[in-house]
Amino acid sequence: MAHMSKKIIALVSTVIFTSLPSIEFADTTTGNSATSGASSAPGEVEQNPTTTPEQNPPRAKTRPSSIKPLPAPFNQEPSETLDSLSSDSLQQKSGSGDYSATYAKRSSPRQRVGDPFWSADLELLFVKRKGVKQKFLAVDTSVSGDIDPLCMCPQGRVITSNQLMNLFVWEPGVRATLGYSPNARQSVIAAVSWINEWESKKTATADQTLKHDFGDPDYALDYSEASKATGRYTSHLWDAEVNYWRHYTPRDADYFSVSGIIGLRGFYLGEHLRLEFHKPPDRSSFWTMSKNRLYGAQVGGNLQVNPWRHWSWEWTAKAGVFANWATDINWLGDQNNTVVLRSHHSSAVGCSYLIDTDLLLVYRFRAYCRAMFGFGLMGLWGVATAPGQLISQHIPQAGDEVGIGGKVYFQKLSLGISLDF
Repeated sequence: MAHMSKKIIALVSTVIFTSLPSIEFADTTTGNSATSGASSAPGEVEQNPTTTPEQNPPRAKTRPSSIKPLPAPFNQEPSETLDSLSSDSLQQKSGSGDYSATYAKRSSPRQRVGDPFWSADLELLFVKRKGVKQKFLAVDTSVSGDIDPLCMCPQGRVITSNQLMNLFVWEPGVRATLGYSPNARQSVIAAVSWINEWESKKTATADQTLKHDFGDPDYALDYSEASKATGRYTSHLWDAEVNYWRHYTPRDADYFSVSGIIGLRGFYLGEHLRLEFHKPPDRSSFWTMSKNRLYGAQVGGNLQVNPWRHWSWEWTAKAGVFANWATDINWLGDQNNTVVLRSHHSSAVGCSYLIDTDLLLVYRFRAYCRAMFGFGLMGLWGVATAPGQLISQHIPQAGDEVGIGGKVYFQKLSLGISLDF
């Protein structure tokens, strides 16, 4: 019985396997099919090696597989860092719906965000100078009474250093900037600024009642009982800087971009204050000229916001510490400048401090061209101002040292254009 069962099972198995067609699989690499049997030439009916042609009818073709290989870069390990970020990789990694990829594609000054590029800015500046030590330069002894609101001094103080400074207007200037960005992570930016000279003048006349108080009327004869006094004040500023910017998020590619700044900077601040007294027939002068050369380092940060397609704004703040090599010339003449009461050339080295902040509004005409509108404030502490060097003492040694204790402030307006190439 067992022997008969084995024969029946063998017969049934032979009939099943010889009557069924071979199963065809799609080769996803070559596009050709592979069967469980031997391969056949195209257009030929494949034969089962264990059966006759009559037992092996033609087989129906199966549908090719719909499974396709994954497109790059999803079938590869990521090999890019943000230091070599490009627009292609940014879009692939972020997806088509990501804001940063879309923004980078439409507003980037380069075809690929992260590619090396240069930038050049040219700005027209308008700057006003503020802050000076109050000094009474000419006093009318015949006038006394209420406080003058312009200089916050008695009415008889007809010329003061604050009055001269308040006559300073918004002076024009220029700022040129050149930058290089090797990738999306970092930039090197250098800038030079030059401001036209501030200048003011004030004249007071009286009936031989003007004086400059040295504490002794017999020390400088032409500076008491004078008929006319004139004060002239000039100030000049320029600066240069080079900074390394580290972008923690790519600029012009994300809604927000944050950057750190570290660099070197130098200033030149020169001032000249001249006081002339006319005591007929004599005319004598008392003047001082101070120069500040500041060299040091600064650190800061930048926040850029890109809320719209064409408009963006950014805020930059910097703080620095500088070594100040200050010099001063102090000269006092009397009796129609034929007698020199004081003539000093002095210098000193001190420490100065800086705070500088700018708010910038940017409009993009093209991906590579932008217009800029800005407002800023800047302060310098520890500088030699000209009024600070006028020492009203009746001793020859007065004014023989540079006073580095002044502070100056600047208000800035800017209008410029920026090009990327």
